Amino acid sequence: MNHRILQVLITQTVLFSLFILLFAPPQLAYTTANQLPPFQIINEKIALTNVTLIDGYGGKPRPMTTLIVSGGRIADIFMTGSRTIPSNARIMDLSGKFVIPGLIDTHVHLKSINRPPEIISAVLRNVLMGGVTSVRDMGGNGLQLAKLAADAKNGTAVSPRIYYSTLITGPDSNFWLEDEKGRFVSGEKAPPGTTAWFRHLTAADTDLVRVISEAKAYGATGIKIHSGTSGMLLKQLTEEARRQGLKVWSHGVLIPGKPSDAVNAGVEVLTHADMLAFEGLSSLSKDSKYSELAFQGANTTPVESAVITNLLRNMKKHRTIFEPTLFIMTPQQEPPASDQNWQRFKVRLDHAYRVTRRANEMGIEIAAGTDAIGGSSPNLHAELQLLVKKSGLTPLEAITAATHTGAKVIGIEKDYGTLEVGKVADLVILTENPAEDIRNTQTVEAVMQGGKIYKREQPIRTPPLAEPPVSTRIRNVENGLLPAVVIKGKKNEMSLAERIRFYKTPAVSIAVVNNGRIEWAKGYGNLEAGGNQLVTPVTLFQAGSISKPVAAVTALQLVEKGKLNLDDDVNLKLKSWKVPENEFTKDKKVTVRGLVTHSAGLTVHGFDGYAASENPPTLLQILNGEKPANSPPIRVDFAPGSKERYSGGGYTVLQQLLLDTTRKSFPDLTRENIFQKIGMTRTTYASLLPKTLAGQAASGHRGDGGVLPGKWHIYPEMAAASLWSTPSDLARFVIELQNSYAGQSDGILSKDMTQQMLTRQNKSIANSDAGLGIFLKGSPEPFRFSHNGSTEGFCAIMVGFLKTGQGAVVMTNSDNGAELTTEILRSIAKEYGWDDMKPDEIAIVEANPTVYEKYVGRYKFPSGLEFIVTSENGRLFVARTNGWRAELLPESETSYFVVMPTAPRLVFVKNERDEFNEVVFKRGGREEIGQRLK
Repeated sequence: MNHRILQVLITQTVLFSLFILLFAPPQLAYTTANQLPPFQIINEKIALTNVTLIDGYGGKPRPMTTLIVSGGRIADIFMTGSRTIPSNARIMDLSGKFVIPGLIDTHVHLKSINRPPEIISAVLRNVLMGGVTSVRDMGGNGLQLAKLAADAKNGTAVSPRIYYSTLITGPDSNFWLEDEKGRFVSGEKAPPGTTAWFRHLTAADTDLVRVISEAKAYGATGIKIHSGTSGMLLKQLTEEARRQGLKVWSHGVLIPGKPSDAVNAGVEVLTHADMLAFEGLSSLSKDSKYSELAFQGANTTPVESAVITNLLRNMKKHRTIFEPTLFIMTPQQEPPASDQNWQRFKVRLDHAYRVTRRANEMGIEIAAGTDAIGGSSPNLHAELQLLVKKSGLTPLEAITAATHTGAKVIGIEKDYGTLEVGKVADLVILTENPAEDIRNTQTVEAVMQGGKIYKREQPIRTPPLAEPPVSTRIRNVENGLLPAVVIKGKKNEMSLAERIRFYKTPAVSIAVVNNGRIEWAKGYGNLEAGGNQLVTPVTLFQAGSISKPVAAVTALQLVEKGKLNLDDDVNLKLKSWKVPENEFTKDKKVTVRGLVTHSAGLTVHGFDGYAASENPPTLLQILNGEKPANSPPIRVDFAPGSKERYSGGGYTVLQQLLLDTTRKSFPDLTRENIFQKIGMTRTTYASLLPKTLAGQAASGHRGDGGVLPGKWHIYPEMAAASLWSTPSDLARFVIELQNSYAGQSDGILSKDMTQQMLTRQNKSIANSDAGLGIFLKGSPEPFRFSHNGSTEGFCAIMVGFLKTGQGAVVMTNSDNGAELTTEILRSIAKEYGWDDMKPDEIAIVEANPTVYEKYVGRYKFPSGLEFIVTSENGRLFVARTNGWRAELLPESETSYFVVMPTAPRLVFVKNERDEFNEVVFKRGGREEIGQRLK
């Protein structure tokens, strides 16, 4: 349809423009010793050893496999070591690598618009280097396509093999007949629709034998039946094409023909998932607006309807291959929900995703075609991701769609599409396993096409709609740490390695949640400064106050069981100890809701813990502030519910409440009701770690990098601070809350309770972000929940997003870790496109260093704060008497800021005598005026 070609044109024009700006041809050469020149035909035997083979049929990956390639074909495949490698074979050890068949894009348009030859050449080269060894062109300038195909075949171009079609439209179509594109496709010497490669059949044009013969003579592999056809004409075209040995491919809707008309006529491939919804429309007219018909079809004919079910069954019966082309339909950026056109289009899009899923589930073969080949990288990688993420194919099924099934579509399965003895050696060498994660089809290290090897020197640029491989994301996060304030136009990114050294933090552990699962987890550094035991994803860290949301969930479970009430006086259930009554509790009582939202009026912000060698106090001694407790008594000192004040003391009261209610130890209670249920196998509230875990725990460190005496403190204030865990286990907690919020899990809480937990509670308190045990961000609806934590020698942070299935947990073993964790989170946010946690960007200006001397001096503020401003080598600095020092960067001649959180500013004020004796200190929305001391 015209709208689809226009969509292709727009997509490819953008990509090609980017290509012109960004593309730099990589150097191509590959062997283990890198001895082959670019593009060398391999006439000798090659042994690819120790590789994991994915055959293209959908079978399980076969590790430790050797492929022998000879004369451009696969001569042998066997388990490494089970046979002797021929003595004349060049050995390429591919240990740890993966091999898949060369990918096939079954729907491209290379010459449907006039592009410069050098652009087409570069695109084809880039597509081949991206792992696509064959393509099927579905409509374009036949003379130019024939030339491109010949160049690819004879080796004069670095290009995928090109197979092309003759486009045939019927009497009721005006497709490409009245626009510039049709004139380009037909060529200068022929009216649109009169060539061997673009044929518009009129009512009088009945010599189908000649039409098909001319298509075959021009080199077409098959015919593409387009609009304006139905009934008898469809059947006649299909039969004649098959008689003459050509494949028959069809649009999903042929107007007036429907998808079932094409299937019944015996076409081999049906294209475009969104078009299957047309099956439910009573009639189709060429004068109807396509988008409106498409919406009506999707809106009135559910995927589960009898109409669609019968169509899919008929496709299965006739062995019709289905090519959904999801890429061309999917917008690169989702429009706002308020966009009514988008809401209507989304109905079509969702129908296309779901009908593809159902077709696959019913056993219909799926082929992978993009309808837009791509510019600097193949869009086929995005199509594969859409097939998996949106339509439920497994990674192996998606690979089969782009290999074996793709070869069947074109009719070349005898020689291509799978890795087996006798097939042409078209294969892709990957550094990571695509059977585990479809994104890994982008980890192309080298491509072999007919025995010719091309090596990539740079990673593939991620195409539109695709996510990069996890390895790329990890690398980007590791090298993209950002401060709270960045300078516009400057390189602000920092590496994790350099920031670990800067903060004197021996160990960092990270887990990232994406698409509702742990996408990756990785440890960095050593368990202890000066040691050699490396951190791994299972290394334990103290989580500090992240203990609180886990404890809150334990309390909410008891609320759901009717054993506690969120708004009852906790003294009704407390047995071992009672909250002391005073003038503040006369009218308002301490409640569970108040305890978990820091609004109960209770004292004690946090706890210092106790050295492992000390005799720790009991919980009752902590509550009463009795020795050996090192914290004051926990008491109410303002009216409950009147304001919020962070209180670890409140969670210590909660701990006693849970013990009195259940008569279980706190570690046992949480293990049975949370950790065991959601697979948090490396998490415990035990303040004294058992020996089996102590050797796997990171040691805490002071800000100077020294090891905390005793390695860590113990915290009998368990609900407030004693949790030991790993980022991966806490990520499982994040995922469980996300799934429960969406009604997809009730492992630890019901949907209703989780939604209440993740809703702001104290709406009468200004600027309150407290949920039930967690802090919320976003307005009007919270979209992020988070909690950080710190104990002596440890800092951590946990973040999750309510509806996107994203989040992260970062844990460190240093008092300096708080700032490092937020720098890491900003890098993760940038890499994963979070709408939050972006640094503030400030532009600096050129200031005249000669004015700096006017600002030099010592300034004192009413609060007692003092700053010392100095000028050194044309730069301005500010220092405090405690030794802190930073550079002042100019945003105007009188206003200067420091690159740190909240971007504190000093604004120098000139008096009537042109002197600068005052400075305004601005930070966090507050201002204070300081005077220069004489």
